[in-house]
Amino acid sequence: MRLKEINYNSIEAIQAAGPYAVIHFRNGKTFVASRSLKYLQGVWPQLVRISRTHAINPDQVLFKGENEVVMKSKRSYAVKRPWRRL
Repeated sequence: MRLKEINYNSIEAIQAAGPYAVIHFRNGKTFVASRSLKYLQGVWPQLVRISRTHAINPDQVLFKGENEVVMKSKRSYAVKRPWRRL
């Protein structure tokens, strides 16, 4: 799979993994990209950073609490202090 083939609407979240990024899709699948999270935020500027290691697709958020966001898929991600102004 190539980045050009990925539909933004299918992305739930992206997790940093060193020089790589793990893209989490709405259907539960993952893809390891050989690009950084910062680079992918440039490709998809709609992504919202919620911690040093995570960015989410705000269209997939079901509930936002003070310390976490719950996605439509029922997975949750922690929101760290500097990014709580979501």
